[in-house]
Amino acid sequence: RHVVPSLLMTRFASVRRYEILFAASATVPYETIHELRIDCKYLRYSLEFVEELLGAEGKALIQHLKELQDLLGDLNDAVVAMGRLQSKEAEAASSYIQQQQAVIDQLTNEIPHVFADFIAHHTRQELALAIARL
Repeated sequence: RHVVPSLLMTRFASVRRYEILFAASATVPYETIHELRIDCKYLRYSLEFVEELLGAEGKALIQHLKELQDLLGDLNDAVVAMGRLQSKEAEAASSYIQQQQAVIDQLTNEIPHVFADFIAHHTRQELALAIARL
């Protein structure tokens, strides 16, 4: 119970370190977005481990994180599928490749906004209030 607050803050800091990449409005490499996905997973597991102690704020925080993770997972699936299709270079797959590229483009545009919402002031408040319950 005494170590959990610092663990949660450390995990949140690991996620928040990507903020500068999205703030720069540059294209973030998919490999980096995949690393963000992994860091989000660790944060979520840590939060869920003590979810019952975190109250409503903790539940809300986990829900926000799930939304971000869903987008990150969808993007990863699309990128992996695209890589597999391109490596086969099948003509029959060209419309699917175009469809996957459209999905990748949409998710790539959406993720910075959902990420910004997740690391925003209200999320930091939820985290602080949830940790205060420990």
